[in-house]
Amino acid sequence: MRSALRQLCTHGIEALRPQKVNNKWRKPVVSPRVAADLRKASIRAGTYGSFDASTGIGWDPLWDAPKAKPIRLTNDTVNGEEGDVQYLNKGGNYGGIQLTLLRPPKDTKRQRTREARAQKIEAL
Repeated sequence: MRSALRQLCTHGIEALRPQKVNNKWRKPVVSPRVAADLRKASIRAGTYGSFDASTGIGWDPLWDAPKAKPIRLTNDTVNGEEGDVQYLNKGGNYGGIQLTLLRPPKDTKRQRTREARAQKIEAL
């Protein structure tokens, strides 16, 4: 049995979280990378959803890392109307609205010129 599995059997979810001891933070006993490997192995084995502490087989869904929070947009930010709140996942789109349309990426310093900046200011 792997050390990480042994720690999960004895400590449970606390092995996956950082601990504050004597006003200092300690790393999690089981690193996120090893936890992801154990989770994937349990999915492949078909034991995801339950964990047996005596054998160390399975993965408890409560141990999964929290998902990234979506970016919150209001309608007036998107198309000038007030009202609903829309959610946009990072890198994704919502209703055909690309994240890049909201704020285009900056050019590198070589690509930015005084002339281009002056044209942007005059266009406003």
